[in-house]
Amino acid sequence: MFTDLHRLLDALWKRPPAFAPGTSPTELHLARSALLHSVHDCNGAPTQRLHRRITLARTHRELWALRADAYNLIAMGHCQSIATERIHGMAHLFDGWVEPTATQPRAALRRKAGAGR
Repeated sequence: MFTDLHRLLDALWKRPPAFAPGTSPTELHLARSALLHSVHDCNGAPTQRLHRRITLARTHRELWALRADAYNLIAMGHCQSIATERIHGMAHLFDGWVEPTATQPRAALRRKAGAGR
């Protein structure tokens, strides 16, 4: 019995924090909440799996990687334009946490590339 309790306490003690070092817990919470809200009206097992993955994400980069899954769920439940609107609507929450080019729409990147010529 003590062995099982000891293992449990060891597992809890070594459990990784809810956010990675160098990550702002408040900003991570905002990004996580926005991503969860983006799929709030989607149902089914894939949505439940995505909810879990979003909840367990420890960095903005991990959350950013999940947005393609969120986009697909939203597009299947609604349409692509709604999915695009929801995903682009939260991009500002990732500024400074992922590569700058990742958070900008492709059209804006093309304009910048054209301006440098």
